[in-house]
Amino acid sequence: MPSPPDPVETRNGRQQKKRAVWGQRQDAIAVMNQLAARFGLTPVDGAASASPDRATSSTRS
Repeated sequence: MPSPPDPVETRNGRQQKKRAVWGQRQDAIAVMNQLAARFGLTPVDGAASASPDRATSSTRS
């Protein structure tokens, strides 16, 4: 992973420059939020359903 760019002086103070990776990350976050809202999922729900321990622990007796 490349080192973060040096801050730049702007009229709003010292800020990081926006890079192409930043835009792609924001787009991916927006899509994930839209899908989560559409299907009613949260990251915790997805992790719980993907975990084999949680899925099988309730069926073992």
